[in-house]
Amino acid sequence: EKPEDLRLQLLNEDTLGTLKYAKVNVEISNRYYNIIVLRTSEMYLIRAEANNNLNNIDLAKEDIKTLQARNYQKSISEIIILENNKEEVAALIDKERAKELSFEGHRLYDLTRTKQHMIRDDNTTSSIKQVLYPNNLFALPIPQKEMDVNTGMIQNEGY
Repeated sequence: EKPEDLRLQLLNEDTLGTLKYAKVNVEISNRYYNIIVLRTSEMYLIRAEANNNLNNIDLAKEDIKTLQARNYQKSISEIIILENNKEEVAALIDKERAKELSFEGHRLYDLTRTKQHMIRDDNTTSSIKQVLYPNNLFALPIPQKEMDVNTGMIQNEGY
């Protein structure tokens, strides 16, 4: 939405991927690697969601302002958030999570945790355009190794 957003500069239109963790000046086959991190921005988003759920809306908005100020290269005092109730702030947090954590594999967990439907637009390559919550598809399969160790365990439905 905003061309000055730093996160937008990390999108690579050629590969339809992200440059967040790309190594530069190396062959394309060795450029990307799988890294597991909890970044400061994710901690701000977690705290904003927790504060919003505890009805500390102003504290939640402050965390979002901190992230937006960094991404828009402005001071926190320049960021204005018009959302004022719990539902609006929750939607803002969800939108910021989607932008901040894009291409990191968090979205399914976010939708499951917040009990939201998964709705994909027409640009998706998936043949499944929507999954309405609740649905078996929101529960991941139990790994076969765990099933083998505990023969009394029942696999999640659909797997």
